[in-house]
Amino acid sequence: MNCEEKRAKDQIGKTLQAGFVSARTRHKLGITKECAEMRMIMKKRRMTGKCILLAGMMFLLSGCGFGKVTAFEGNQTMDADHFAMDFRVLNKTYTHEMEMAEGEWIAVSVTRDSGEISLSIQKEAEPPVYKGDDVSSGEFEVAIAEAGTYTLSVTGNRAKGSVTFSRVKVQSSQELQPETESPEESGETVTGTQQQETTAQESTEQSSGIPEAYAGIIDRYAAALSERWNGGKLMEENLNYMMADCYGDDPFQSIGYAVKDMDGNGTAELAIGTTARVSDDFYGKLVLELYTLDESGNAVKVLESRERDRYYYAGGALVANLGSSGAADSIETTLKLEDGKLTDLGMITDPSAYMQMELSTLGQSSQKMEEQGSTAITLPILDEIDQNTEVGTAGSFMTAVQSAVKLLDWGTSTGLDPEEIREAAIAWLSDKGNDEQVAFAQKLASVDDAYQKLLGDGAEDLLASAGCEDAAYPWSTEPVENIEVIMEVVGLR
Repeated sequence: MNCEEKRAKDQIGKTLQAGFVSARTRHKLGITKECAEMRMIMKKRRMTGKCILLAGMMFLLSGCGFGKVTAFEGNQTMDADHFAMDFRVLNKTYTHEMEMAEGEWIAVSVTRDSGEISLSIQKEAEPPVYKGDDVSSGEFEVAIAEAGTYTLSVTGNRAKGSVTFSRVKVQSSQELQPETESPEESGETVTGTQQQETTAQESTEQSSGIPEAYAGIIDRYAAALSERWNGGKLMEENLNYMMADCYGDDPFQSIGYAVKDMDGNGTAELAIGTTARVSDDFYGKLVLELYTLDESGNAVKVLESRERDRYYYAGGALVANLGSSGAADSIETTLKLEDGKLTDLGMITDPSAYMQMELSTLGQSSQKMEEQGSTAITLPILDEIDQNTEVGTAGSFMTAVQSAVKLLDWGTSTGLDPEEIREAAIAWLSDKGNDEQVAFAQKLASVDDAYQKLLGDGAEDLLASAGCEDAAYPWSTEPVENIEVIMEVVGLR
């Protein structure tokens, strides 16, 4: 092919590509008229498609591609006790600071209609006490173990719904005490005998702190421990038969009770549970039974643990519920006691967060305690330190760190005041012989060393070495008064 023929062929190719082919050229190339017309149609379609695509891109760029995304459409309410948001659109983070006291709660309510909602509750620069990503609709509460300023955060991503944080204050003993009228104020006529009976009953309840309906239950449990009733006998007497597995060598040191207002409604509950001496995963921190009082002052059972339906104390008014009726049917949730009834919070409490309830000994009958005018207070944390801390062996300091973590958890959350702790610690030591006291002092000294290190900065590595990465560090930068009292009693201060 010479240069002239090549140029001619190139020209014909360009002509075909443009879609314009003359009859002469078609004849020369052997192309039919219909084929040439089809080429023309395809060319026009390609041009039309490009125009539509270009128009669409221009619309997107002008209409929304470079437009602003709406950050928030809705309403907000913020005050000392509330942070509420009701939004049609949420695409950023909003925060609010709330001053909280030790022992209070933050009640959280979430309604998610669409998009993603994330929440966090954090005290200053410390790790969040709660953090939830892409949370679902529901209600739950977060316990506040340490007073301070807490930042509440709500983050949305194309979210629609509502979020409410509410502060649940601690009621004082005066607020919990119901107001009553004297018979004279109510206008009733009272005989001398009735007046004496009323005065005697009030005197008994005030001196013992135990409602009459609970006294009989406590006495029956004390009798069961004294005589080591078996499971069958316990069932006959309507007592929890599981405690027969927890007697050990001293049943009175394994099973105890607590009378306290768990849900803050002014009515004290009665809890029967295992003490710190029972330390295995199945029976440790177990709530065997929980009672409340009805309007007539009668004891009403709220819950009872069984092998396949167990309840563990999770602090405050919370209990963790574990159970199973078969391989395909299991329970693992957290319940909250409210006005004598249990509400399912729909969340799981990790076993590491179970708490040892502060229990009194069942070794004395309620009648004797009424005569003495007080109930015995025990410190399960001392038993845990005594049982789990090693001295003078390889790796013993790691056991001291683990005990110090539990001691700090207890010291920053206990409801006992320093004087109650002092008296209970003295009583605990008094029951030990001289050699036992010396051995415990050595263990506590090692725990004290770890405790001092955990109060400082940079203790993360120490916690990791002891397998306590999930600990609530940092607890405090200053010595904890409740712990310092115990150190003084043992002679370490």
